[in-house]
Amino acid sequence: ALAEAVSSSLENFSSSKPMNLAFFGGTGLGKTHLLNAMIREVSIRRPEAKIIYVKCEDFTTELIAAITRNATASFKEK
Repeated sequence: ALAEAVSSSLENFSSSKPMNLAFFGGTGLGKTHLLNAMIREVSIRRPEAKIIYVKCEDFTTELIAAITRNATASFKEK
């Protein structure tokens, strides 16, 4: 069901709008496999798309650092 929902959302993917996506769940459920398949599919359909793969911990650390430095604008540009 999740894979079907994700694939249908890719049909509506627009490179002009940012799309944030988070996966969470137990070990061995296929989260990374599904994410990699999505990245591959978006790269094929929209070669101009900018795809950033970041672990949640890294994202949070970088966001806090940007807030501390008053550099949220440059963080958003990433």
